[in-house]
Amino acid sequence: MNKVSVYFNGVVLCLAMITNCAGQTAQQEPKPVTDGSMSQLLEADLQFRNAEIGSPEIMWWDNGYGYYGTYSHGGEYMVRYDSHGSYLETLMKKNWNDEDVMTFVKSAYRQSAYNSLQILTYWEAVDIGRRGCYMELQDDRNKIFKVWIDDKGKFSNMPLDTGINK
Repeated sequence: MNKVSVYFNGVVLCLAMITNCAGQTAQQEPKPVTDGSMSQLLEADLQFRNAEIGSPEIMWWDNGYGYYGTYSHGGEYMVRYDSHGSYLETLMKKNWNDEDVMTFVKSAYRQSAYNSLQILTYWEAVDIGRRGCYMELQDDRNKIFKVWIDDKGKFSNMPLDTGINK
């Protein structure tokens, strides 16, 4: 009886640890940026980097590991910053079925655990020297999955360049 109790307690402890670890990398829902100084910092940096876009209407979001905003200027763009407000990248929204979607990304998706999910949105990095992308996927129960793909085709549920994946 004592061995059964020890075994049972061990299983419970393992499950608790797994649940706790899984929760540490779970995606949280983005929240609007309420810190006015951070919003101003992000706006100023975006204007500095892309003066030709003028002053687009942009809503800034805090996703727990940095900031992002989306805007339109001859296409739809997402700009990302780390948790300190340092620029990371700009992505452009594309149609997944377009011929110019990177071949390695399509191949990685077909070979991934996500290949049965519906692609809702697809974004590609536009900065020189960057090849990563971001996708929002949906399963048959309408659960949304946000995934990042690096330049080697590796999938992650956390954004690239946050220090979390390193």
